[in-house]
Amino acid sequence: MGRLADRWMRLDPAWGITVVRLIMAVVIIVTGYQKFTAGVGRVTAIMANDGIPLPAVAGVGITALELLGGLLLLVGLGGRVLGLLYVAEFLVVSFYVQLPKEGFIAARLPIMLLAGALMLVVAGSGKLALDRVLWRPKPGPTAHSGTASAAPRQAGSAHTA
Repeated sequence: MGRLADRWMRLDPAWGITVVRLIMAVVIIVTGYQKFTAGVGRVTAIMANDGIPLPAVAGVGITALELLGGLLLLVGLGGRVLGLLYVAEFLVVSFYVQLPKEGFIAARLPIMLLAGALMLVVAGSGKLALDRVLWRPKPGPTAHSGTASAAPRQAGSAHTA
């Protein structure tokens, strides 16, 4: 049991980000799909009833963000940018629509999605993400490349200036 606990404690926290990202993506995709199948007219009417400015534009934009953005989130592409967009969406849904009209019980899920969106902005998409493959930092110069500013020295290194 000690060995298992050691492995668990050494698990890269980016895997936790991945789990949250994947669950968040599924929730958002399903919600976007429901908006899409309900039709723009229904989504626009709901947004107008909730007092959202430019409800027709918002309805199409949020439906696309949830459906297409959710698919991008699922594969881990553009996590930080999507996170910013979802922060804006879930701030409005949580504190402008749900909390004042229906109370905290109704606002719990949007508030949790807001937390997930903030996590994406701060931490990125996590493991198993296209962001990690496409935007991987290029390796810098090495100590053997002849440049003076090669690799930073670690504390306790035997190398001196």
